[in-house]
Amino acid sequence: SLLESASQGAGEPDAWDARLREMTAGWARLQEAIVRLDGRVSDLEKQLGGGGAAADADLPERPATAEDRRSVLTGAGVAEDLAADIVWREAQYELDRLELRDLAIREGWFRSDRYREELARVEREKPDLRTEIGDDVFDRYLFGAGEDNRVRISSVIAGSSAETAGLNPGDLIERYDGNRVFSFTELREATTGGDRGELVPVEIRRADGRRDQIWLPRGPLGVRMDLTRTDPDA
Repeated sequence: SLLESASQGAGEPDAWDARLREMTAGWARLQEAIVRLDGRVSDLEKQLGGGGAAADADLPERPATAEDRRSVLTGAGVAEDLAADIVWREAQYELDRLELRDLAIREGWFRSDRYREELARVEREKPDLRTEIGDDVFDRYLFGAGEDNRVRISSVIAGSSAETAGLNPGDLIERYDGNRVFSFTELREATTGGDRGELVPVEIRRADGRRDQIWLPRGPLGVRMDLTRTDPDA
């Protein structure tokens, strides 16, 4: 694999430099192919009357240049050879999605059961970045990439369990039942899992920066939320 090759050459500077140049050239070719293919897909969708924004809604957001993405990963604490391998596999995944979409549109089975099955197969190959690099590094990566990494309480519903427990607007929910929380989806899945009503620990960061732990019954919190970007090392 690319990662194994890079690791084997770690003790040979000339070999590693050559491998890095090879990977950089490969990234550039992949990005060019993605841009060309994306343009072809957009043209086909316009011909089919599919429109732009709505038709593009199921595409993953394209990352920045491969070099920039690798820099963000290494800046968050990912080893350089692993960062290079992740970026390469993410580019391959994105290209596979576009290739599938292009083929399905051309052959007339776009958005069919066949398309959804093939898309699910491609999705299984998507790199699981959080699992590969761990929660702490993933948190720093999100912040470094300019992405939201915290769920913030914007208001508390009167009479809710959140109000009873002392949650306030501006509080950040960092852990629920011991698990890190970076998105609405993760928090929703956590509150609806397990036994409803069981008391679980919730770690929060107050608006003034203090960290606190409260106990809440599993289930709806009774808050309105938004997402924000916060320096995890602050």
